[in-house]
Amino acid sequence: MPRPVRLFLSVGLLTLAALAGSGCLVVGAGVAGGAAAAGYCYYRGRVAQRYGASFADTWAATRAALPELGLTIVEETRDPSGSSLEARTANGERVQVSVEPQAPPIDGTGHLTQVSVRVGTFGDSPLSEKILEQIGRHIRPVPLLQPVAAPPAAVPRQTAPPPLLPAEPANKS
Repeated sequence: MPRPVRLFLSVGLLTLAALAGSGCLVVGAGVAGGAAAAGYCYYRGRVAQRYGASFADTWAATRAALPELGLTIVEETRDPSGSSLEARTANGERVQVSVEPQAPPIDGTGHLTQVSVRVGTFGDSPLSEKILEQIGRHIRPVPLLQPVAAPPAAVPRQTAPPPLLPAEPANKS
């Protein structure tokens, strides 16, 4: 092994041993684990819903729904690739809502828009779901293609029973 590589490995091992002996390595591992857990909680705090509506209709529904729930809109950012709102709850908690157009469904018909909600830093799922539900109430249902009605089944015509023949006269013999 070349001398510079041995020197580098020796210094690295001595540093690692010193950190482990002082407890810094354990603290560093704990901080890294805590950061990963915090990142996971942040990721899980976002609740999203897709709506079968245009971006413009979904944006209008979002703007109408938030005040109905007692949320005050404090900031808006709007552009064609996606828009966002920041609102506050009655107790001052921050609510972030983003509205993003999505690729149309596979058949190429209709629109698809995703709305994402984050309450506070780590989320509040019940409130986020309530906001999404309220937005959904303002979105017009997408008309589905109507199936072609099948022709009515042939109903057998009801006929009267055949007329009775007149009774034969009785033979008087």
